[in-house]
Amino acid sequence: MEFILYRDTILQTRTFGKLYFINGNANEFIGHTLEDKVRDNGDFAYGETAIPYGRYRLIVSFSNRFKKQMIQIINVHSGDIKFHNVNIDSCGIRIHGGNTENDSLGCILLGAKRMDNEKIYECSKVNDDLLNQVKFWDMESEVYLTIEKKEINV
Repeated sequence: MEFILYRDTILQTRTFGKLYFINGNANEFIGHTLEDKVRDNGDFAYGETAIPYGRYRLIVSFSNRFKKQMIQIINVHSGDIKFHNVNIDSCGIRIHGGNTENDSLGCILLGAKRMDNEKIYECSKVNDDLLNQVKFWDMESEVYLTIEKKEINV
């Protein structure tokens, strides 16, 4: 099972994109994404930057912060994610709802609608639907997210 996130608008403090489910030869739109800024050198700074471009495993796990089951992004390519300059497999990076980059802390925010280059909103249903999809497909096989450039620099 594959999902793809196309980052399409890279701003000074935030990054917007679109998340799709790969269904055969077609991509089905899931929702709009919002992340922290993309760091030029590709490194990840927890709470400050978006995770690097690449392919990651998605799992569902319990979030101590949110006190519920949520989608967690796991490092697939060793060394892509660094925390205090140490390579790690995961540091609590998730996909969840939120409106601005202040809600991100390095996570991918997902919403049904986007307001210009300011925020995303209507997050609950689209996040619940994605969580259910990942839960379902994770019982069948591994679930992956690929993050690619499709940038419009502003």
